[in-house]
Amino acid sequence: MRTDRRVVRPLVIALAAVGLAGVPVEIGAWQSGAGEVAASSALGSSNGSRPERTGAQGEGSSGPEGLPTWFAWFAGRFGVHVNGASQGGVRRSTGSLGFRAYDEDARLESTHVIGGAGMIDVGGSLLLWRGLSVGAGYAQLATSDRTTVTGRVPHPLRHGTFRDLSVQELSLAHRRRVTHAFFAWRLPVAERIEASVFAGPSFYNVSQGVVSNVTVREAGGPPFETVRVDLVQTGEHTRNAVGGHVGVDVAYMPTRHAGVGFVVRYASATVDLPGARTGGLSLPVGGAEVGGGFRFRF
Repeated sequence: MRTDRRVVRPLVIALAAVGLAGVPVEIGAWQSGAGEVAASSALGSSNGSRPERTGAQGEGSSGPEGLPTWFAWFAGRFGVHVNGASQGGVRRSTGSLGFRAYDEDARLESTHVIGGAGMIDVGGSLLLWRGLSVGAGYAQLATSDRTTVTGRVPHPLRHGTFRDLSVQELSLAHRRRVTHAFFAWRLPVAERIEASVFAGPSFYNVSQGVVSNVTVREAGGPPFETVRVDLVQTGEHTRNAVGGHVGVDVAYMPTRHAGVGFVVRYASATVDLPGARTGGLSLPVGGAEVGGGFRFRF
């Protein structure tokens, strides 16, 4: 049996009108995802209640520009410093040397005096919680020490009698590389000014020139009152050591991402170097450091 078009057409028009009047939100949501959010906001405004967050918004699976939201946690937490610094003070160490002569031991010493020097210091930090951050820095310097060699040599005829050597002076290389790992606590001081107190272990790699051998000979015949140094041989040793450091950094940040800073740090460690033939050389390194440079935040 054929359906009369005059009956069906008014029925379809009536159903469509009822749908458009009764469920506008559902139709808008079906058409686009953005329409769902807009419609929900409109409903929330009309009844005075807060619009509900959709499942996709609640999960927070992505941030601006499609980045994961966990990545946003790192924004603004990275800091980088670049300093020029000077280490002051004088470090002195003495190593023993020796050899057998005329059935007795010759007694020689090498004294190393290391003065202040300039250095480059770079590093970075990550803000963990409130003012607490963790970071590391690398510094290096290269200079020369002032080394003196002194000693006494047995007499060939009189047992227990020694002759003094003339003092030998020379300059040996000193290179130092150090990594400072630290925890820091940052405190606001004034507008755009903040101070950080930091401390931690310091890992040193030190190369030091040393006296490896001294050759002496008699200056003349009997009565053998004097001897002279014929040759001073040198070498270089590289050793590692662990020490510590503590310091204060003050930064002025005129912009959000860049500024300048001033740092004061005291670091210290002791490096044990092998001696020539006998004994050894215990070399203190570090000291008070004062410097300044640039600060960057990301």
